[in-house]
Amino acid sequence: MPNCQTCGRKWTWMQTVKSLRNICPHCGTKQYPSQASRKKNLISTLILLILIFAANGLFDFSIGWSTVIVIFVTLAMISIHPLFLELSNKEEPYI
Repeated sequence: MPNCQTCGRKWTWMQTVKSLRNICPHCGTKQYPSQASRKKNLISTLILLILIFAANGLFDFSIGWSTVIVIFVTLAMISIHPLFLELSNKEEPYI
């Protein structure tokens, strides 16, 4: 779970999910995802997209099953995102 870089307090899973703007629920300061956190998020998203397309190609799912799988994977990604989020006080460059 992420820690606020200003006050040092740990966010709960629910606070992280609710805080889409990354405002610390304890001290109210703006926090930014760290560069490493964004890279992890990008890599995991790309891997899951490749797996979805590969599974669809191998098993020839119907459009209904493909939609269900994409919704399930999206919900899974949203639920595990707080576990890998790291915060920074300033916005770091993407590269």
